[in-house]
Amino acid sequence: MSIFLVGGGVPDTPAYEPILDAFLQDVLQNKSHDGQPILALALVDHAGSGQHYLPAYVIPIEARMPCQIRPIYLRLDKPADPVSFENVDGIIVCGGPTPEYLTRLRTCADTIRGAANRGIPYLGFSAGAMIASKNALIGGYFSEGIEICPEESSENLKEITLADGLGLTTFTVEVHAAQAGTLGRAVATVERNLTEMTIAIDEDTAAVVELENPENLKVLGAGHVWIVTRNAESINVELRTGS
Repeated sequence: MSIFLVGGGVPDTPAYEPILDAFLQDVLQNKSHDGQPILALALVDHAGSGQHYLPAYVIPIEARMPCQIRPIYLRLDKPADPVSFENVDGIIVCGGPTPEYLTRLRTCADTIRGAANRGIPYLGFSAGAMIASKNALIGGYFSEGIEICPEESSENLKEITLADGLGLTTFTVEVHAAQAGTLGRAVATVERNLTEMTIAIDEDTAAVVELENPENLKVLGAGHVWIVTRNAESINVELRTGS
């Protein structure tokens, strides 16, 4: 079973074909019941925005595999129900405002983590990738008074902010790395000892982590994954590309 962490975008372009194919293959391999796979798909909803963006995620998936999509609309006035993520064959968390996703899914963290531990694949897009971490980066564009990424990526937070995430990965996740200039924020999280390791993922790209072997990180898609770590003397950035 794998955790699929996508660095940005929605899966309606050719760049996402290998990512969706790998995720859905994982879903089929781990399905333990007869009938069509059931996929829980969570997305933030502001006055109907969830319904507007839903087809961009659903259509490419249904074109590849007959399945039942269970939309879970995350609204400010109603916490997400953990039951929504039970008895499913795959979990998808979409993109949007990262702090809102984390706030509205916090009640479901144990259920989602338990599903992953039982072999249910997880696919997170942008915000859905960032909140998958145990130590989740949710925003900010300053590090101790120094601007380290564009304000447009700040999520209305000034200082780098991390919070308890879903706990699916031990490393922290940054997204839109090359396209939005957020690699500097990823480096700062490690430089300041806010986390031991951060991976920064480009758009149209996924980092795939096998739950059974979390050290085995595979890259799918068109871009790069930047792995930021440190030793006693320096910050190290390793660049990986898709095979």
